[in-house]
Amino acid sequence: MYGLIIYRLLIISFQSEGNFSKLLGSSLTFVFFTYIFVNVSMVSGLLPVVGIPLPLISYGGSSIITLMSSFGIIMAIRKHKTPSYLQK
Repeated sequence: MYGLIIYRLLIISFQSEGNFSKLLGSSLTFVFFTYIFVNVSMVSGLLPVVGIPLPLISYGGSSIITLMSSFGIIMAIRKHKTPSYLQK
């Protein structure tokens, strides 16, 4: 499921029109991937235990606020596109 979410976030990021939107979407996707990678690595014993909750599963206070606002920004990138009459 996480792979599908990351794939969709990257598709939205790469299909956006501006360079800033592409960079912002890609970096927020990377942060989401990093949360997942660190948490799964901690559970597997590959990394030392730190306080990063598993996104969309664990409750983490400010982490869930950051995650949901990141999803909101990426959805706004997808929704707001330049109108056809303003394109070159």
